[in-house]
Amino acid sequence: MASITDRPRKRLTPKRRQEAVGAYHRQQARSPRQSRRRNQRLSREQRRQAARKAGLSRRQLKRICGQLPKPVHAVFEPLAPALTRPTYHRLVLLALAAILTLRGRTIANLLRTLGALAPGDPSSYHRALSHRRWRSRRLRRWRLPARIRRARSRR
Repeated sequence: MASITDRPRKRLTPKRRQEAVGAYHRQQARSPRQSRRRNQRLSREQRRQAARKAGLSRRQLKRICGQLPKPVHAVFEPLAPALTRPTYHRLVLLALAAILTLRGRTIANLLRTLGALAPGDPSSYHRALSHRRWRSRRLRRWRLPARIRRARSRR
C-alpha cells in the first residue's frame, strides 16, 4: 500500500503558482469573513461559569506556587513586579517543568510534564509567553542591577 509520501509530488511552475495564489485571494475577497465571537455570543450563565472556572484555576495556581520551596521563590521573585500575578505563577511552573522535561521544551511538552499541576486551559500558558504580559520597564530595572553585579564580580 502506497503512502502519501511515496507518491511523486507534482510541482507547480511559477506562473501556475501565481495563478493559484491569485485565485485563492480573489475567492477570499468575495466571501465575507465573520469573526468567531459574533457567532458565539455567550449567555450570562455561561460567562459566570467561565469566570468561576478561571477563578478556580487562579486559586489552584496560587496554592501550588505557595507550596514550592523558598529557594525557588528566591530565584524567581525578582521577576514578580514585571508580571501580573497569574502570569508569574504560570511562568514559575513552566520554568520548573523545563528543568524536568527531557526533550523538546515546547509549551505543550512542559504542560504534559506538569500534568495535573497545571490548572486551567493550556492556552493560558501559551498566552503567558506570547502576549504582552511583561512590564518591560520594570523588567529592565531588575536586569540592569544584575548585570552590574555580574560585571563587578568578574573584575
